[in-house]
Amino acid sequence: MTLRVAITGVSGDVGRGAIRGLRCNPPGAEPIWILGLDAGASPEPDPDDRMRLPLVREPAYPEALKAALSRHEIEVLLPCIDSETAVLSDAREMLAQTGCKVVLAPPELVEAAEDKLLTSQFLSDHGIAAPSTFGTATVGELVFPVLAKPRNGHASQGIKILSDRAAAKEFIAASPRNYCFQRYVEGPEFTVGFLYDAHGVMQDAISMERSLEEGRTVRARVVDNPDMQQFISAFGERVPGIGAINAQLRWHDDDGPLVFEINARLSGSTEMRIAIGVNDPLRLVRHFGRGDAIAPACPQLATVYRQGSELQVDPC
Repeated sequence: MTLRVAITGVSGDVGRGAIRGLRCNPPGAEPIWILGLDAGASPEPDPDDRMRLPLVREPAYPEALKAALSRHEIEVLLPCIDSETAVLSDAREMLAQTGCKVVLAPPELVEAAEDKLLTSQFLSDHGIAAPSTFGTATVGELVFPVLAKPRNGHASQGIKILSDRAAAKEFIAASPRNYCFQRYVEGPEFTVGFLYDAHGVMQDAISMERSLEEGRTVRARVVDNPDMQQFISAFGERVPGIGAINAQLRWHDDDGPLVFEINARLSGSTEMRIAIGVNDPLRLVRHFGRGDAIAPACPQLATVYRQGSELQVDPC
């Protein structure tokens, strides 16, 4: 037999990482056939076949995706586009008609992940600390510096640091649409990837301290200490998930871990994790496609650097 898998967004970091992970399928294992789905011509050379889909924002996207899954008899779909998770969540029943397992978080988490204000409320409701976040605020209510963030933004786009009252007055006077204000948190930034099984039980996680350039992780160092393990356990027990969930956080000296973003999909640093022995895509498709248990990974303690699509691993 052959396990047939589709991956969306194969021209981006997430989709490329997913393909690289599946190409690490060990010799002698059941073969995996990959369909790459994208709105443009993908430079990624590795899918066994590829199809061009409409843009996610176009009304035809869900039906076109359903047709692709049916035509190619896809068994597992790994969504790898930020903007599609909410679309796929709304189309769950329609896509289920194809017999394909769509690896996607519960609707509640998908909705929260799409909106920074809802993210903060969702995390607080589940006992996870998050920076104070406001939908509207007067200058007198703000503590500086403060972040102004698009509520539906991705990859750090559109974020502004307001350092004082004058900057806040100027920003508010411009009447920006769909922004929220969030406490600016000092401290190192981490990305934590969680893997949940089909029953919503967190089975594994990895944490990496990271550096970004233009919203993209370019350096990630594996972190494994008791404080981080305590955070991972609390998140996994309190936050409902299915498949891959990512939490972005800063670690404040006094307040500890403060989660400012969650993503209901594989991480943009997936290929960096694969380079140190943490293959999320392969574990997910084997679990959702064949029922294999999600075995904990044993990551190499290392720092991974990324330049373009090239990776360098420096052992700690």
